[in-house]
Amino acid sequence: MGDDLVRTYTLKNGGLTASNKVFLTIDYGDVRYLQAPGSAILEVDAGNGFIALTPENTTAGKVSYVLQGNDLGTDNLLVNGETITLRESFKVKTCNLTTHYTAAWGCDAAAPCQEVHKENIVTMAAGAPNFSKVDYELVDYVNLCTPYKLKLKYKNTGSGGAMGAMYDVGLIFKGGTGPSSIGFTKHSFSNCNIGGNAIANSFTNPTYNAIDVKTAGVFNSDPDGNGIGLEDLDGDGFYDDLAPGATVELEVTVTVDNTTMGCKEPLHEAYNYGKMSFHTACDNQE
Repeated sequence: MGDDLVRTYTLKNGGLTASNKVFLTIDYGDVRYLQAPGSAILEVDAGNGFIALTPENTTAGKVSYVLQGNDLGTDNLLVNGETITLRESFKVKTCNLTTHYTAAWGCDAAAPCQEVHKENIVTMAAGAPNFSKVDYELVDYVNLCTPYKLKLKYKNTGSGGAMGAMYDVGLIFKGGTGPSSIGFTKHSFSNCNIGGNAIANSFTNPTYNAIDVKTAGVFNSDPDGNGIGLEDLDGDGFYDDLAPGATVELEVTVTVDNTTMGCKEPLHEAYNYGKMSFHTACDNQE
């Protein structure tokens, strides 16, 4: 994903009749391939070097060209046995891209004398992100009556380079009295930060407390150090991605409300769990 791809292929006239027009349609199946950055460019070489072609029509993810005149060489014809070379350049924006090509000749694109079809598939590298658990560390802990810091450690245990990375990472920490709990009532959280850089907790509920931190589009500089934790892996200018094997640490201040607790009352909020939200390289949301 995000790589610049160049494909070269040929068109050959295998018939006895020369043609002064060749029609070519390329269907990417996604309009993003016709949009900047990295929009598709097609060039032709009929023997005098590559020249850029101007699309005749674009619809959704499909683009059509008419090759004529100098596009077909100095004689303005594609004659028997003659081959012209096409060079296609674009940025890969979807996974497992299948491109459909239709080439035809004749006087009219709507009623060609003959057409042929081909397809090309871009096969992605192996790899997938994975999250299995959150580790934690207590910092400056004295007792439950004194606010303390909790460092939550979220690791991407996936593999596979860019395919195994997590993009637009979200960090979630919930719990309470049991597996179905959506939050805490005695514990509250404040001063969320990554590498000392503040980040908002978007969790809102009038009854419960929890952590829901969204890193997407927040940090335009590295919040936790080069090669550590969050990185800008997709080149969007924000440090909100997590490479395979990397761990991002979220530090929060925990305060326990003991004003409503009676003497020797047990604290039944020992259950907790961490979750991560993210996009994959194939733009799937997890």
